[in-house]
Amino acid sequence: MSTYSNAGVSQGHRYRISIAVDVINARALWNAALSRGLMAPGATFEDVVDTIGPCDDPAIADCLAMLALPADLKGCSVEDFAIDPALPRGVIESSLPWTGLSAAR
Repeated sequence: MSTYSNAGVSQGHRYRISIAVDVINARALWNAALSRGLMAPGATFEDVVDTIGPCDDPAIADCLAMLALPADLKGCSVEDFAIDPALPRGVIESSLPWTGLSAAR
C-alpha cells in the first residue's frame, strides 16, 4: 500500500464543520431522506422507514443525518458526527458549549 502526501498540506489536523438548519418542510425533508436511503445497496422501503420514521411522523434528526452525513469525504476520516436536538427560537447556537470532540491545536 502506498502512502501519498501533498507537500505543503498539513496532515492530521482536525476541523469542525458546523451548520444550523431550520426545517421548514418536514415532508420534503423526509422525501429527500427516503430517496437517499433507497440508494444504499439492498435497502428496502421498509428498512429506510424504520430508520427515518413514517412520512406523517418523521424522525427529523434521523432524516437530517441521512442527508448530512457524507458517504465519502475524500482524504478525510470522519471521527465524529452529531445532530443536536432542536433549539428553541431565539437561542443563539454560538452561546451554547460545543459537546463534540475538541479541535487539535
